[in-house]
Formats: sequence, C-alpha cells, structure tokens
Amino acid sequence: MNVLLIYTDQQQRRTMSAYGNDVALTPNLNQFSQHGVVFESAVCPQPVCVPSRCATFTGVNVHTHGVFANGHPLPRHIPTVAEMVVDHGVRTGYIGKWHMGREVLPQRGFEEFFHAVDDNYTPAKDLPLYGLSGYGRWLVEKGYAPDQGQGAGGWFSRDFAARLPEEHTKPAFISEQACRFLEGRQDEPFLLVCSFLEPHNPYHSPYDDLHDPDETELPDNFHTEPLPDWPQRNAVFQEWARTVAHEDGLRYDTEEKWRGLIARYYGLAHHMDHHVGVILDKLDALGLRDDTLVIFTSDHGDMMGSHGMYMKSMMYEESAGVPLLMRGPAIEGGRRIAEPTSQLDLTPTILDACGVAPRAELPGKSLLPLLRGERDEDSEAVAVCEWNGTVQRMFSRLPLFAGVKGEWIRSIRTRRWKLNVYRDDVSELYDLEQDPGEMLNLIHEPARRPVVEDLFERLREWQRETNDIVDLPHPLESAEPG
Repeated sequence: MNVLLIYTDQQQRRTMSAYGNDVALTPNLNQFSQHGVVFESAVCPQPVCVPSRCATFTGVNVHTHGVFANGHPLPRHIPTVAEMVVDHGVRTGYIGKWHMGREVLPQRGFEEFFHAVDDNYTPAKDLPLYGLSGYGRWLVEKGYAPDQGQGAGGWFSRDFAARLPEEHTKPAFISEQACRFLEGRQDEPFLLVCSFLEPHNPYHSPYDDLHDPDETELPDNFHTEPLPDWPQRNAVFQEWARTVAHEDGLRYDTEEKWRGLIARYYGLAHHMDHHVGVILDKLDALGLRDDTLVIFTSDHGDMMGSHGMYMKSMMYEESAGVPLLMRGPAIEGGRRIAEPTSQLDLTPTILDACGVAPRAELPGKSLLPLLRGERDEDSEAVAVCEWNGTVQRMFSRLPLFAGVKGEWIRSIRTRRWKLNVYRDDVSELYDLEQDPGEMLNLIHEPARRPVVEDLFERLREWQRETNDIVDLPHPLESAEPG
C-alpha cells in the first residue's frame, strides 16, 4: 500500500465543515471528510512546531526525543518513519516545510526531498554551503531575486513568498512537485509527505479578500479578560495578543482586528485546500486512489481569537487539538471516530500500511484496525499532550513573559473530560461535552473530585509507562491561580 501524508502547519480544526465550520471555504477537505474518516478528538504531542513534528515523524513522545523548542534538530539516534520503511522497498519523498533540522539536502530516510523554507535555523551560514531551498531555486528560475541577505547568502523570506501571485506561492510549488513525484510512482510503493506552511503566519495569501471581515464571526469562547481559576500563563498569553505588536504591527485589541485576522486565516486555509485538491486529483487520475492510504493532519492548531489568544502553545482544543482525516483501501468512508487519538499513532499506522513491523519502543498503535472496522472504539481511551519548559526561552525578549508559570504541563483527555496538570500553577478540569469552549474550570468543584482522581492516576500510569520523569503535584493540591 502507498501512503500520502498531507501535513499542514498551525491549522485549527475550525477551518472546515467536518469540524462545524461552514464558512471557511475548504471544498477539497470537505469532500475528503465526506468520503473518509474524521477523527473528532485527535491531539498533537506538544502544541509548538518542532517538538510536535519530531514526535509525529518518529512515533516517540516529546519527553523521549528531547526536542522541547523550535530551533533544535531531531537527534540522529532517533529514526524517522522514512528510515523505518526505506529499506523495505518503499520509495520515500518529502516536499515542503521540514523544520526538524536544517532545510537542506535529502535526509533522514527521505530519498526525494524538496524543501520550501529558507529562513529556519541559520540561513546566512547555511545557504552559502547548501544553496537555496528547492522553492527558492524555483523562484529564481521564474525571475525573482532573494529579498533577504546578499549574494550567495541571500534567501526568500516567508513574508515575501506570502505576497507573490498564486502560481508562484509555496502551495503551488508543493503541489507541482507532488504531482511529479506521483507520476513516477505507479509501479512501486511509496511514502510521500506534502508539508504545507499554511495556514501558519505570515497571515497573508492571494486570498486575503476571500472572506469579508465584517461577516466573519468571532469564536463562541472569545473574551478579553482572564477567567476565574485561570492559570497565570493563560492570562499572560491573552495579554500578549492584546498589548504586543505582532505581524503588520498589529495589537489584537479590538474585535475588528480579530475579525480581519480570522478572515485572512481562512484565506490561507483556502489557499492550502486548493493545492491539496490538485494533489488528490492527480492521485485519482493516475489510478492510485484505491491503493493509497491518505492522511491529512496538522502539527498543532491556532487559538485564532479563542479566549482572546493568538497562535499556539496552549492546551485548549483550538491549539492542542488537530484535524485528522483518513481514507484508503478497505476503509468505509463517511464515519466519525470519537475515540481520543494521539498523532503518535501515525508512525505505527504508516508502518502497518507499508507492511513493516512496528518497533517495540513505539508507544502508539496502528489505527488501521479501527479504520477497517476490525476493532471497536475504546470508550476508555485517553490521549496525552505535553508542554516542556520552553515558554520563557521562546519569549525571552519580552518582559511580559519573565517569570511566567506553566513551564511544565501534562494534559490528559477522554471523550468527555480534560485535565491539565501544571507543576507550578492551578490545574484545570474541563467538561468537553457540556463546555466545549473550556470556559469553566471545574478543578475546585467537590463533585468532580472522583473525575480528577481517576484522570490523575491514569496520567501517572502514562508517565510510568513512557518514563516521563516530570514531577507533578496532585492537581487538587496545586497552587492557587496566578
């Protein structure tokens, strides 16, 4: 069986009708969800780019691979899923944003490698040695000159690329290269990853005007003041969105600005969706659909105004939750799966599809038996998301984040409940059925003590099984808010 993994960046579930949004124009993903399987409760390993990617592409937990923040490469001793399958007759390709090391030559088991981001890590040092990204060279062929750096050390910034004509954007490059890869793969099994930067910032695209900000609704859980029993960290991130100048010099301190941002975010999702459609149409035209497992997901979400917050790093569903769609041979479409699912299950699933035995050390499990109806959903399943001591490092230049709490968090969720345990601040308990916007922290409700005890014991069991040594206080004994 072939595997096509379409992997976006910072895409909130609420960008397609499968997750309740009929406003955002993502027709190809909407069609995909109608003919595939929708996972309603998938979570990322850690809601920031590199830690999440390193976990998803290796199948090991973030505290196992040890990459806790952006700007650090995946350790060489931890194999990627491509390294696990490449010696089993599977042709491997990677197109788009890499972000798990320098965006340079083919690496980590991917035989064909077309990277699309020049400004990760140290471009001024790397580019004279390795040259521009595949996308950068593509732009030069089309007559563009790098907007950053000089001479051999020049590169194309993300902002420059985001404002190009549609046919010269990164999604156009990715779909073009993907179609070329597929055209040569009709007689051998393959694993192809198409990694889009969109809808990650910069929040600009050729579709900035597709959605009218005046007609764009704010999230139901939009608010601009801290909630009762809120961890201090949440209030800091809310204040950051409101008081610090972001892209285009904006502070998101009015509803008008939030509506404009969300409208542009939907434009980015549409841009990506169009080129996902190009790739899927090529797969069908080549007769590969019936022998290809297609997976669609994102490295994490984006708060995008929920709780008055911006971007990622939070344990809320908008940030830690991810879209996850699948379709493939012997998989009945049109279904929804409520079982909590971790992206750590994707590497075992890909190995299973490629006929490669899973490694014993991988904590996840193949989802193919569930997809094929060979096992029922597990009503007792849980999924865990981590945060590992990186906020102060990520935002060290901003006085607002000096001394911020919530540097070590473990979040465990069932279908109904989510418990966020902080090492140094008040913990959180949310009833996702009654309170999907996570507005009411129930951690101090006496009637919910049995829920807290059960979830915390299951979290401690997960820590023992995965050798997670972070020492967490009992959530009912954690600090008071702030």
